[in-house]
Amino acid sequence: MPDKKAAIGFDLGGSHFAAGGVSDGTLKTKVLRVPINNEWPQQMILETMAQVILKLHDQLIELDYEVIGCGGGAPGPANFDTGVIGETPNMPSMRGCHLSEELGNRTGLVCLINNDANLIVYGEACAGAGKGHKTVYGCTLGTGFGQGLVKDGIIYTGRNFKAMEVAKAPIGIDLVPHQTIETMVSTSGIASHFYHLNGGVANTDPLKIEKIALDPNLSYHREAVEAYVTFGKWLGFTLAWVQALIAPDIMLIGGNIAKAWPLFEPAMTDFFLKHSWEKEPVIKPMTLGETAGIIGGAYLHL
Repeated sequence: MPDKKAAIGFDLGGSHFAAGGVSDGTLKTKVLRVPINNEWPQQMILETMAQVILKLHDQLIELDYEVIGCGGGAPGPANFDTGVIGETPNMPSMRGCHLSEELGNRTGLVCLINNDANLIVYGEACAGAGKGHKTVYGCTLGTGFGQGLVKDGIIYTGRNFKAMEVAKAPIGIDLVPHQTIETMVSTSGIASHFYHLNGGVANTDPLKIEKIALDPNLSYHREAVEAYVTFGKWLGFTLAWVQALIAPDIMLIGGNIAKAWPLFEPAMTDFFLKHSWEKEPVIKPMTLGETAGIIGGAYLHL
């Protein structure tokens, strides 16, 4: 029996399935990515997942690892204890799927699932920027706004497995109708801030807005910079609430928008300090990149 133990972490999305073999906080195999069509039948999706997991299993065995399980992010909502997918809007054919059981039967491995944002934060807490901290909060900035909390090495999911899901929380009643945390702190939020700042003349995607913000010679540079400042203030607003309610040791920021850190961090920190009792916050970018969720999934076993 090999002395080295490894697990396979995965991420199931509406357009892809990615997985990798993990041990000692690092990937021991290349990440394998295959396309997934969210309209495929359930059995086709399961078979695709199982084939990738079995391929990684064989690679780890060849590297003399004992593979102790697989785990990863699944489309929510889901019951993380039973491994059953709920009424997920993104993958209709997976509704009601006993994902843990089905993958276990196909691979011979114990399979555990959790929320993708939770696992990103868990990966960072176990092997990334949050390692060594007792209470780790993290958020991912992209098309949505995902959050997770890890305390004493355990993912906090709450009574109904939906803890930390504040993306849909309203930020006003009459003053700012129909707006939520996610509409302000997301890629669509940046685009909306930019659109309103330039008087509705230019409406473009955040990558282009970031490019404009970094180049003072481009049209609407000032408005692009201000869009990220506005975004930073709203993120600082959210983190101030998190600090007040949870008081984590460290707060981690990840996702595609985090790459524009210099554009929003000063406004984020300034707003946070004005509205929080914590005057020496530890707010840092995540360090594991796209592998965080895979590493987090594997650490459900490690």
